[in-house]
Amino acid sequence: MYHVVRDQSVEMAHVIFFARGTAGDLVPFPKIGEALKARGHDISLLSHCSYADMAERNGWDFAALDTPEERRRTLEDGHLLNDPVGFPTFLRRYTFPRAAAAFETVRERYIPGKTILVKTHRACLVPLLVAERFQTPVVRLFATVAELMTFPMMEEMYRERRSEVRNCPS
Repeated sequence: MYHVVRDQSVEMAHVIFFARGTAGDLVPFPKIGEALKARGHDISLLSHCSYADMAERNGWDFAALDTPEERRRTLEDGHLLNDPVGFPTFLRRYTFPRAAAAFETVRERYIPGKTILVKTHRACLVPLLVAERFQTPVVRLFATVAELMTFPMMEEMYRERRSEVRNCPS
C-alpha cells in the first residue's frame, strides 16, 4: 500500500502504457500503474486483446490492438523476433500494417499537456511516432539487458524501413 501526500498544485497526468509481446513484457506495468494511480494519475493500457483482464483488475482504461485471431497468428510467428532476418518479416506482417490503427487508438486517448507514453521495448514504433507528432514524453522500458543491447539494431532497422511505415495501409 502506498501513502501519498499530493501537492495540489501538480496537475495529474494521463499515462498510456503501450505494450506488445508476451506476459513477461507486461510484468512491470501493474506495480508502476499502482504507484501512479496512488498519486492520482489516470492509466490506459493499449495492448493485445488477451490483456484486457489486467486492465480491468487494475481499474485502467483498455484498448485492444488486435483481435483474438490476430493475437494467435503473432504468437505463432513469435520465433521471428529472435532472428535478425526474421524480425523485419515480423514487422512487415504485423507491425507496419497495424501502425495507422494503433496510432489512432493512442491519438483518441491523447490529452495535450497531460499525456505520457510508457512503452515496452518491443512496442517501439507507434509510441515513438505519437511522441514525435504531439511532442509528448515517452518512457522506454527494457525488461532485460538483451533488450537494451538490441536497441541500436532496432533503431537502424526502423530507419531503413521508414518508407514501409509511411506506405502502410490506414
